[in-house]
Amino acid sequence: MYKNLKASFKTLPQVSAKTRYNFAKYIPLMTLNGAVLSVLFIIPMLGFGAGGSLASLFSGNILSSLSILVSTAAYLFATYLFVTAYGKVKNYKKEGWDKVFIAEIVLAAASVLGFVLGGFNGFGSLISSLIFPALFIYILFQGRDYFTGKASIDEVVV
Repeated sequence: MYKNLKASFKTLPQVSAKTRYNFAKYIPLMTLNGAVLSVLFIIPMLGFGAGGSLASLFSGNILSSLSILVSTAAYLFATYLFVTAYGKVKNYKKEGWDKVFIAEIVLAAASVLGFVLGGFNGFGSLISSLIFPALFIYILFQGRDYFTGKASIDEVVV
């Protein structure tokens, strides 16, 4: 799947070298942001709030319950990946880039699965749950050379 996505993103318009440099420079901040947002999404899923998703697991139909379980598991896993990737991404290591990539794929898949299992809550929901991960993955691929050693973050691009 990675190779297919890599090939697909190479066919998309490439940004300038300066923009790729800026993307790579801000990927650590976006990773930290992803970790914080994932934690904020997990809190109500675990029942710490008015919604109490896990507490109400079996009050609805089985597909809704499965959707809640899948979303919670995906966000827990993505949070783990974001948190463990942050130090490596901050130091521009490919292992960190890989973890962030996997986290984005997991969240996108969980969004689509949640949309299907949750009873098709609106087409806009599906589109937005695909657009944002696709945009972030595009940014990841644009800055990838800085994490593989093909480019150095120490060399400022003008």
